[in-house]
Amino acid sequence: MAQESAGSPVPILHVEDDENDILLIQHVFKKEAPRALLFVVRDGEEAVAYLTGRTQFHDRSKFPLPKVVLMDLKLPRKAGLEVIEWMKSQPELKEIPVFVLSSSAQPSDQDRARRLGVTGYLVKQGSLHGLSTVLSEVFAFALETPPE
Repeated sequence: MAQESAGSPVPILHVEDDENDILLIQHVFKKEAPRALLFVVRDGEEAVAYLTGRTQFHDRSKFPLPKVVLMDLKLPRKAGLEVIEWMKSQPELKEIPVFVLSSSAQPSDQDRARRLGVTGYLVKQGSLHGLSTVLSEVFAFALETPPE
């Protein structure tokens, strides 16, 4: 993984309301993807504010547009699928890859997410090793996507 530490940071937006999941994912990113610059928002409305550069997220030098969004589905204030649908309708955001990371393995959630154009649908794993394995797809995608 030495080659990952070279180059500029890669901003990733993590939309998650569960503090334990946030801490686990931060730990995995720090260990497995040191170039990742992880920004965390805790609900769907905050995700929209971040992506549009509103409120406390107005400074793009501090809060850059993400290269990848890692989205939970079950969120307060605005559900993850609603945020994804909104993103895909925004010309400046629709090309940002979105990976769903959810505890829901429901075929209806997976089908709707895929119809909305997500890049991947990952089911949350209970262990640190399982989470590392599931997130490897996101790491590879985010860290190897060339800058615009």
